[in-house]
Amino acid sequence: MIKKFSIACAVASIIVACGDTESGTEATDVIPENNSSSSVENFESSSSEDSFEKPISSSQSILSSSDFPSSSSSEFLSSSEFLSSSVQSSSSEQISSSTEQPMSSSIDEQNFSSSSVESSSSSEEQSSSSIAPKICGPDPASLNLEEVFENQKKALFPDTCEYVMNIHVNSGGLISMDLRTSVLTAGPTKSVMTTRSSLTNTQTVRNDGRVKVTDMRTGNRLPSSDAETNLADFTPLIGTAADYSGAVLEDSLWKLIPIDEKTPTLYYSTCEERVMKIFYVSGDSSTTNTYTYTDEFAGMSGVLKTMHLDRSVYLRDASSRELFKSDSIKVLIDLEVLVAKKRSALPSALFDVTR
Repeated sequence: MIKKFSIACAVASIIVACGDTESGTEATDVIPENNSSSSVENFESSSSEDSFEKPISSSQSILSSSDFPSSSSSEFLSSSEFLSSSVQSSSSEQISSSTEQPMSSSIDEQNFSSSSVESSSSSEEQSSSSIAPKICGPDPASLNLEEVFENQKKALFPDTCEYVMNIHVNSGGLISMDLRTSVLTAGPTKSVMTTRSSLTNTQTVRNDGRVKVTDMRTGNRLPSSDAETNLADFTPLIGTAADYSGAVLEDSLWKLIPIDEKTPTLYYSTCEERVMKIFYVSGDSSTTNTYTYTDEFAGMSGVLKTMHLDRSVYLRDASSRELFKSDSIKVLIDLEVLVAKKRSALPSALFDVTR
């Protein structure tokens, strides 16, 4: 058991050590609204232009605001507690919460209250999976690099936004772990990100370059080196048009050739108008990220939907090679955005990193 835990920690340290540069995009929490007369509303009742959601099982139950304990206007619900509760994954993918003790509320993990959601017009959400594939014309004779990066900016979630992701980590049978991550952003420099797994439950608050990391099981502060990386943020990887010398068509994708070998290689689709793949080398690791995006008919169209990370890591340290019985290790990460919604008017207290 101890050896298995050591292997899990070793793999986790490899993922973090070789992880991508952290983004400046960050997340925040939401103020519960006391609205005793409000009817029961799903999270997806917002405008289809402001949100999207993966289809949810009809068996998912929803509680009205009267099912939750009352709170003063100075109390907040963390994004991990209310937004992630609006998504119910299959029993094989759910993370056990029996050992977790969230600090701020005892909200049922399977439900959420409409009182904690901003009021918005009701509309039926469309799943991108129900839309027919896009019909594309022939590729152009050349590629405008400036246009590539302008289009890719549209794949970012709005500055003030909340979203929930399922993340699965697998490393050659040595470790298999599911994580539920919720992110709430308030502009490019403030965020709260909460990640839960069978091993951890942490919250990372970022505010203009300052970071606070909390173990949500104990309430203890953790070192900033334990801050979670937002894998959904690709901006640290793509650079600008000035970082690339040109592009060549390769297997229906345009390969952007970096000027510096340390700069990631991008693969762009003129049909999707998005970067579909990124390859980069960092230290002893080589990584390929593959992306998909919500379609043009879905609410919040063209933003990130899934990412598959395939990383090979050379184990230079002899003790690591002995532990893994190999001179290299493969790390696979699958990320899927389940729910996304625009937010507004978030209080500054949510991003306090001093207390």
